[in-house]
Amino acid sequence: MTPQQERKAVSYAINFLRMSIQHLEQSFPLQEDNAMKPLLDMRLLEYKDDLKELEKIQATHL
Repeated sequence: MTPQQERKAVSYAINFLRMSIQHLEQSFPLQEDNAMKPLLDMRLLEYKDDLKELEKIQATHL
């Protein structure tokens, strides 16, 4: 993979994660009485952690 392709792939992944986070936050009510709340919270944390890592890679290596 060329450096340009790597930059493009990381950029697409970052945009995908941002959209996924926004979708989860807006589409599902994250109230305390929601039985899915723990699962959704865990997924949001995973997405946000992945996003931080990709942004760090983008800033330092690409």
